Amino acid sequence: MKSIKKIVAATGAMLAASSALLLSSPATAEALPTGCSVTGTSDGKFVAKCTSGTGEFRLRVICNNAPDRTSSWISTPGSTAMGCLVGRAEAATLETRN
Repeated sequence: MKSIKKIVAATGAMLAASSALLLSSPATAEALPTGCSVTGTSDGKFVAKCTSGTGEFRLRVICNNAPDRTSSWISTPGSTAMGCLVGRAEAATLETRN
């Protein structure tokens, strides 16, 4: 019975110490681009723009008659425009990272 009490006491002490450590650790916030938009142009291209936040973004255009294209990573704030090598882009997606 004494050994069970020792195990319970030791486990409680470890839980208290680990919860104090978790509570004192600073939280890290994800910093991503915000104020982002993707719009199509009359000549079959897409424009991606992020106006605030931090981090980077890139544009990917989906092409019917050619391989899809992806821009390089752009720092926020910024913008980029891209179309397909052949034909018009049918859709586009925006990807973000810190």
